[in-house]
Amino acid sequence: MSIRLAVHVGPHKTGSTSVQRALVANRDRLVQAGVWYPPSLADAQFPDQHADIAGLLVKDGVDSVSDWILRTTREAAGLGCDTLLLSSENFRAPLIRRQLRKVLRRYRRRTGGDTRLLYVRRDPRA
Repeated sequence: MSIRLAVHVGPHKTGSTSVQRALVANRDRLVQAGVWYPPSLADAQFPDQHADIAGLLVKDGVDSVSDWILRTTREAAGLGCDTLLLSSENFRAPLIRRQLRKVLRRYRRRTGGDTRLLYVRRDPRA
């Protein structure tokens, strides 16, 4: 099974925290719909989102995050899901974004799976 990897990049003040809390609160329903929104790493500062994974891109690099994503993809497949969804405001930082693109390219090469970046924008006048 080829798992789609979707990464939600929601800058601050775009409702990302509400989206992330809803994803966590509805994790069982999402699994039934074929979407795995995995828990953050143990003892994460922000347990409803994947800021810890974004931080690993800077601290440990592309290899470490790519390996975590592959393990989590197998977890998703084991649950019967066809989509792995990650979300963090921190994915928008320029350095992290460049590293994230490398992770997505590597994921496509290794798995043949589709990748999506989901950006949320807010009208600055609002």
